[in-house]
Amino acid sequence: MKSLVLAAVLGPALVVGAGAAATPGSGAADAVLTGGAAARPAVVASLSGGVEVGPPGPGRSSGLTACDGVTVVVDGGVLDTGALGPVSGLACAAADGPVTAYDALATAGIELQGTEQWGAAFVCRVDGRPALDEDVLRADGSVGTEPCLRTPSQGAYWALWTSTDASTWTYATRGVTSTGVASGDAVGLVFVTSGEAPPPQVSLADANEGVIPQGWGALGTGGASTSPVVEGQALDAPGSTRDLISPSASPSVDASPGVVALVGLGLAGGLLCLAAARARGRRQ
Repeated sequence: MKSLVLAAVLGPALVVGAGAAATPGSGAADAVLTGGAAARPAVVASLSGGVEVGPPGPGRSSGLTACDGVTVVVDGGVLDTGALGPVSGLACAAADGPVTAYDALATAGIELQGTEQWGAAFVCRVDGRPALDEDVLRADGSVGTEPCLRTPSQGAYWALWTSTDASTWTYATRGVTSTGVASGDAVGLVFVTSGEAPPPQVSLADANEGVIPQGWGALGTGGASTSPVVEGQALDAPGSTRDLISPSASPSVDASPGVVALVGLGLAGGLLCLAAARARGRRQ
């Protein structure tokens, strides 16, 4: 692959566990951002179809050069027809060796936002979409917004795809911080609002050559890879840009009610022991 500017997590991009992908909306801490087994399409999708392969024609642009790093594809699906305009586009991330999908996206200038509860375990917004107040028609026909508090809605979420052979997309079963890519590979994020998660609707041949589909754009900055938030740094209110996630972030264990209860019982037991010891001391 040659030289294009691109960035695509889900991860929820960080997978806390190594198990199979869980469905968005399930609340599982080890879920990945790529949908559940019920929503999972064929694991490998050949995209010789999609956007027509061949020289640029009407409505198609060679606005980018060929990518010699990691090709990044963002397919916003129904978000492109919303009032806020399209989010879909291509970019290219430089990669000297193996990197995570998160690093490729960050290098290409794509902003990923996780959830308040699980952090990077779920990619909730890509370049700010869906916006906090953006109505989205979900798979079940309901309309709602995404606050990014817990797990994204099962009927409207970002799915992660990768390609290592320049011809087929493979549905990722891990998040963006757990999925590895290298120069010559491709990363795709697709906003899903149907019962199945489709692969990016652009041929890998076009994406790798920087041929932008009609209605899409050139994304990112191609700058250096940096973590948008220092690990452990507190997040602001849901929906703010401070929800941007460090690739090493993970759900906090002390947020579990069970853990909190155990800590509370331990403290109470310690106080009782201290009181008993003092009482014995006074009697002596």
